[in-house]
Amino acid sequence: MTKKFKKQSSNQASSTDSNVMGPYIVDMDVLSYASDDDLRDRNRHLNEEKEQAFRSGIDSYLWEVELAYVHREMGIRTVRRARHERFMKTNPEACYSDPFDSYSGSQVSGVN
Repeated sequence: MTKKFKKQSSNQASSTDSNVMGPYIVDMDVLSYASDDDLRDRNRHLNEEKEQAFRSGIDSYLWEVELAYVHREMGIRTVRRARHERFMKTNPEACYSDPFDSYSGSQVSGVN
């Protein structure tokens, strides 16, 4: 999904405005399934587009909003990784536990 908006004129009422495409807007749910590499690429791409828009005199607000969503997802993943690492250090047995150990053989109770 893209949005069109007009280039801001620099205090000249008679200047002609050209249509410029806004950033590609991605749903937050889609970002949650993106790979880390895809998030880094999207972050880099949005930053480049934002700088280009700024140099062209275009309000970069839409790019900043999209960047905020990408940064939020990247932050969530960083915290999740740190908490998982801390959990694994304090619970080393969780790393080697077999979910079938409490059952007889390799069958799950109630399943033949």
